Amino acid sequence: MSSPTTRGSRIPAPARLFLVVLCFSLVGDEIALLALTFRLAETGQGVWVSALLLAQLIPMVVVPPLVGPWVDRFDGGRILGVITAVQGVALLPIILFPTPVVMVGGFLLVSVLAAAALPALLAVLPVLARESVSTSVNAAYEGVRSLAALTGPVVAGALLAAVSLRLCLVIDAISFVMAGLCVFAMRVSRPGKASDGTDGGAAEGIRALWRVPSLRALLPLLAITVSAMSTVNVALVFLVRGPLGGGEMMFGILSALWGAGLLGGSVIIARTRWGARGPERVVGVGALTTGVGLSAVGLFPVIAVAVPALVLAGAGNALVNVSLRTAVQLRTPAAVHGRTHAAMAALIASFFVVGLLLGGLSSVQTAGPVFLLGGLTVTVSAAGGLLAPLVPGLRERLREPRGHGSEQRR
Repeated sequence: MSSPTTRGSRIPAPARLFLVVLCFSLVGDEIALLALTFRLAETGQGVWVSALLLAQLIPMVVVPPLVGPWVDRFDGGRILGVITAVQGVALLPIILFPTPVVMVGGFLLVSVLAAAALPALLAVLPVLARESVSTSVNAAYEGVRSLAALTGPVVAGALLAAVSLRLCLVIDAISFVMAGLCVFAMRVSRPGKASDGTDGGAAEGIRALWRVPSLRALLPLLAITVSAMSTVNVALVFLVRGPLGGGEMMFGILSALWGAGLLGGSVIIARTRWGARGPERVVGVGALTTGVGLSAVGLFPVIAVAVPALVLAGAGNALVNVSLRTAVQLRTPAAVHGRTHAAMAALIASFFVVGLLLGGLSSVQTAGPVFLLGGLTVTVSAAGGLLAPLVPGLRERLREPRGHGSEQRR
């Protein structure tokens, strides 16, 4: 078994097959979300679109910590397979009765199931790689998410224009069922344990993260970085309409550039070597990269700067995502991975909500300053985090307790 601190190993064939099916499912998600957003926008009432976005986001804050203990106590692979397949069935009411109330309510149910599946998925990924910690699979998963974000909206727009909302939703439902069947066919299994803290409940995930000094030290940086990225996501449309002087096409292209950066960053980190404290350092490097990209857009709001800067920011985002996931796997006991991943997902979603609320203050006049302020805040915070271990006395306080990493590699 390879060390998680070295360059990622080759991904086994079963894991590659699973990631292909997962990509199809994630593309289906993008198709369904865009299709529902377009149809609800046709009602002329923005409250329906807002309700749809809240239905997607709120479950990510509430549900994962509730499901995490079950992932650790029972077979995470079976939990993932069942929940994923049920998501396809949950789309049936929207397919049969596509009214605004049913669309939002049905999508809320699908989002609850997706949030429940997330801790199981993240706990199962290393098992698919036949390792306790796998940077390669983590990076490949991030790449799959990025690819889905790039292709999903394009496919959705074409399908919605050519055929119907129902076909878009049917494709999403089929993708869910296929992914669930794939999990069962591959006999993916992560058996739960009756000891090692599995009876600690949802709060054990938070406690396990908090007990690790380096993960605890990352939380302020993550709060700042995620909130800033969420804020500029809202401000981007105003930046396009204002300083950049573009329309819908430019907005779509610039949004896709972030996804292109995510994909490129995933490839880079999959080929990166790091030392014993590498994952935490890469989180800082990724946040610094993102901050520089956002600052450049805010400082020079012209298309010639925005294009490479958004790709750079997206690449930094991928470095943060992959290295954070690896750090959680590496630094916390395997018996509580379901809960630690659930706790981290809930925290990230909470930071994202804060950013959305701050982004609501954006306008055509303030879009550039929002990018600049957000980028500079992230840059300064990341630089401080990277330099902190060099300060005498802090190195020892941030050093990992012995036993966590070795426990993961047994």
